[in-house]
Amino acid sequence: MQNLIKNIQENIQPEENIQLVIQRVTPLIYAMIKKYGYCEDSIEDAYQTSIALLLEALKDYDEGKNLPFVLYLKNKLFYHYMEKIKKISKLNPTPMDEIYVSTLIKLTDHNEDFTQNLIWRCEREELQKALELLSERQRWIIEEHYFKGKRLTQISEEAGIFYHALVKLKKRAIDKLKRYFQEKNLN
Repeated sequence: MQNLIKNIQENIQPEENIQLVIQRVTPLIYAMIKKYGYCEDSIEDAYQTSIALLLEALKDYDEGKNLPFVLYLKNKLFYHYMEKIKKISKLNPTPMDEIYVSTLIKLTDHNEDFTQNLIWRCEREELQKALELLSERQRWIIEEHYFKGKRLTQISEEAGIFYHALVKLKKRAIDKLKRYFQEKNLN
């Protein structure tokens, strides 16, 4: 595979070599579509987008970074789909928000739970502020694990990321959240 990529980049029989690369990575593309492609209109749209990303990856790939091309392509596809999913989730309220909104009591209610609900609402707003301080990947792992209730092993399998990398990512995110709330309490 690496020789094919090198030949494409050196413009040696590019059309034939690109076709060979497409044939070899098609199973990977369909696997990624199966996991993350629900954000596209159809499987064909997802496939065409993936091929466009493949062609882009062929131009951008740097063999000197000691990353096999297939992993480079897989990461490129993964981040593309995560970005699309993130855009879609911004347009649609997340289940977490739906839960909060449906259970909140109106401020004009004279319910005995009013005080507790007001405290809960403030804590929710603080948590949202804290989550905005996290990196995209840190926010993603927190949402997948805590808000969507997925196990780290499940996330690891779905995202194609090593389990231990997810554990470290989650730990860094939690540490950042802890620091935020500790600093907030000191002020």
